[in-house]
Amino acid sequence: MSHSEAGHRGGRARPPRPERRQGARRQSDRREPGRRSAGSANMPPAPSSDPSLISPPESADTPASYPGLPSQTPTEVAPTEGRRSAAARARSDQRRASSHRSAKGARPSHDSAQPAREARRARQVRDEAPVGVPSAWRNTWFVLTGIGLVLLAINLLAPTLEPTLGITLPSGVRIAGAVALMTAYSWGAMHRTDNLPALAAEIAAVASTAILLTNIDWLLAGLSVAMTVITTVFAVLVTRPAVTFPEVIREVLIACVVAVGGALAVSAIGATVEPMRFSYIALAFALVWILTLVNGLGAGLHGLGKRGLVMILVGTLILAVALAYGEALRRWGSPGLLLTIDSMRTRLLSTMLAVPHPLAAVLGFPALAWGVFMRARRRQGWWACAFGVAATVAVAGMFQGGLEPWKAALGVVYTLVLGLIVGFLVIRVDLYFTGSRGSRARHDEEEHAVRPEPARTQRLR
Repeated sequence: MSHSEAGHRGGRARPPRPERRQGARRQSDRREPGRRSAGSANMPPAPSSDPSLISPPESADTPASYPGLPSQTPTEVAPTEGRRSAAARARSDQRRASSHRSAKGARPSHDSAQPAREARRARQVRDEAPVGVPSAWRNTWFVLTGIGLVLLAINLLAPTLEPTLGITLPSGVRIAGAVALMTAYSWGAMHRTDNLPALAAEIAAVASTAILLTNIDWLLAGLSVAMTVITTVFAVLVTRPAVTFPEVIREVLIACVVAVGGALAVSAIGATVEPMRFSYIALAFALVWILTLVNGLGAGLHGLGKRGLVMILVGTLILAVALAYGEALRRWGSPGLLLTIDSMRTRLLSTMLAVPHPLAAVLGFPALAWGVFMRARRRQGWWACAFGVAATVAVAGMFQGGLEPWKAALGVVYTLVLGLIVGFLVIRVDLYFTGSRGSRARHDEEEHAVRPEPARTQRLR
């Protein structure tokens, strides 16, 4: 500093300015000297403005020391909080690389299986949460269904119980059971499709009660068809996606149990119908209804793709050929051919005690099994599930053939076993042509099949 500059400032030399002021306080600290902010809690105190307390600049080789803080060498300074370590960065890069390989179609590594499994379990827990349906309504539905099934089971066993117990079962048991199950299934089907379930349940209860009390034949026949159609569609809608084949068996069994409940109600209605015509009419109405619903659940016809289109064509062809052949055989079949078919049926009844349903074993149960398996991967699996009504119609009308109840149930068991075997073969062929070959490839494919759907008691859309 020159002499003129010193004289201009009153002859008093200005103390040298430090190279860098460290630990400057924030504006809030200047306003409140006794209070320090959370961000400045770990900062060293600002240097004093008194020239006598200012220390000379430190050299680059000397570590900085502040009052109240222990001296640290540069090698002892802790890493910055929040910065990831080298091991964490390596793990993140490995997960990113494995997910990139999976996106390209390569086989995911063993390390990526655990996160996928945890994600699938988390989605299942989230999907199973009872959201959207009040617990009071859900409990009421289960109670109503249980009461209806108990009353219908008593009505089915009435020919055996009445001679044993020496009592006559009142007709109110049959009517109450049929009305209860008709109301519960109507509410469940409309709730799954989000179509005014309370109103549908009220209409079903009033209409079924009036028809059963009037006891008119053609009204009873219409009520039987309506109950079969509602049961058939509801049994398909109540299923959920299945990742593995044991889960597929579980979903098919649940659909069968729902259809058996409808069969008990149809038997309690007691309409006099021709079994073949009854099954054709119920199947036609159920197929139209389920295809209308699946058009929205399965992303429409434009989202089918080549495999979905082939699936629809094959299912329609099998259904059309089976129905046309059965009707043509019934109307224009030669007496010799009809006698041969009747003798084969009689021989099967005497040997196996029951006869399986051909259409349900070849088309219905395999389509339902393959559909729930596909729904865990793609929503187009709903189109395959639509043809599962061929199986649920056969189960819902199993007591219309005039057989004893246990023989009719045994025929459904035979049909179910055959259908699951065919469905397992269809799933294996589908996995073979889609590239999931080998046990490890199938295991990896199952781990990444995490397509969510609403829970069984929630709306599907």
